[in-house]
Amino acid sequence: MMGPSYREIRVNNFAICWNSSLKRLRSTFISKNLLNGTQSAGNRDQNVVKNYSTSASETIREKSFKFTNFYNDYCRKYGKCQIDEKWLEWFIGFVEGDGSIYIDNKKSRCYFVIRQKEIKILEEIQKTLGFGNVKSIGESCPKYIVTDKQNIILLAHLFNGNIIIAHRQQQVSQLITLINNLKWDLIEIDRRILEVDLTTRWLSGFTDAEGCFNITIQKRQEVKLGYRVRAKFILDQNNGQVLLKQICTLFGYGRVYLRYKDRTIYRYLTDSFKSYEKIIDYFTQNPLKTKKKQSFENWQLVYKKLLQKEHLTEHGLEEIRNLATKINIIQSKVKKQGKSLKKK
Repeated sequence: MMGPSYREIRVNNFAICWNSSLKRLRSTFISKNLLNGTQSAGNRDQNVVKNYSTSASETIREKSFKFTNFYNDYCRKYGKCQIDEKWLEWFIGFVEGDGSIYIDNKKSRCYFVIRQKEIKILEEIQKTLGFGNVKSIGESCPKYIVTDKQNIILLAHLFNGNIIIAHRQQQVSQLITLINNLKWDLIEIDRRILEVDLTTRWLSGFTDAEGCFNITIQKRQEVKLGYRVRAKFILDQNNGQVLLKQICTLFGYGRVYLRYKDRTIYRYLTDSFKSYEKIIDYFTQNPLKTKKKQSFENWQLVYKKLLQKEHLTEHGLEEIRNLATKINIIQSKVKKQGKSLKKK
C-alpha cells in the first residue's frame, strides 16, 4: 500500500533559545532510547512513501554541492586547500545533525560548535579543516568550537548553498546577514536547498550524527527456536518529516512516523530485507567515520547470517546474540549526552 502524498508546509519552527541577548540557533536534540524505544514495525514496512509534492513557490532543490567559494576563500587565507570534496560532503551532513550556530547580536559576535561524545572525530575535523579548537576538560561532552572572525567567514562560505535541511539553511542565512552587516565580508546568500541523494556522503555524515543500526531478538512461538531476529536502520530528526520521507524514498522501504506525540521528533525506520542491499551498498561506498562504522559492520554480518538462515540454528542464533551485544555496547558509547534544548 502506498503512503499518502505529503505537501511540505513551510513554517519558521526551528528551535531558538533566548539567554539575555544570546540567540541560539540550534536544531540538535537529545536522542533517547535509540536501542530500546523502537516500535515494532510489523507489516507496516510496506507503507513506503514514494513521493511527496511541493508547491511551485518552493525553493528550487538541487543535488550537487558547490565548494568553489569555500576553496577560493580558504586558499586566500591559508595558501592552498587539500580538503577532499567527499570529506566536505560528510562534514556538512554531520554538522546538520550535531552542529550549532550561536549568534550574539548585541555583542556583534558569533561562534560555531559541534558537541560529540567521540573526541577523535572532533580532532579529525580540527585537523582536516586546519582551524578551530577541541575542548573536553570540564565539559559534559567534548566540543569542537570556532570563534574567530576569519574562520567563521570560511564556514559561512562552506555552508552557503550547501545545506539540505530547510531550517538549517535559515540559520546560515542569519549568520551571513550578520557577517554582511558587520562588514566582515560581502556574501550573497544562496537560497537553494539541496536534496538528499545517495551519490554524496552527506547521508553518511548525518547518520554518524543521528543514525542507529540495531538488532532486536524477540520471542515468537510461531518461529523456529522461538525467536525472531530483526535488523533495523534508524534515523531521528527534529521537525524532520520531509527529510526522512526523502530518505525513505531513496531506500525504497520503511516508514516515517512521529516518535513522541508531544514533541516534533520524527523517525525513519526500516527493517525490510528489500532495503538492506541499498543501505549496505551506500555505506560501503560512503563509509561512516565514528564508532557507528563498527556497528554497521556487525549489522551487516547479521544480515548475511539471516540470508543464510543461520538464525534458525542454535549456533547461528547465539552468534547473532553476540553481534547484537557488540552493537548495543557501541551505541551506548556514542549515545548523545548534554543538556536538552529548551525555550526560555
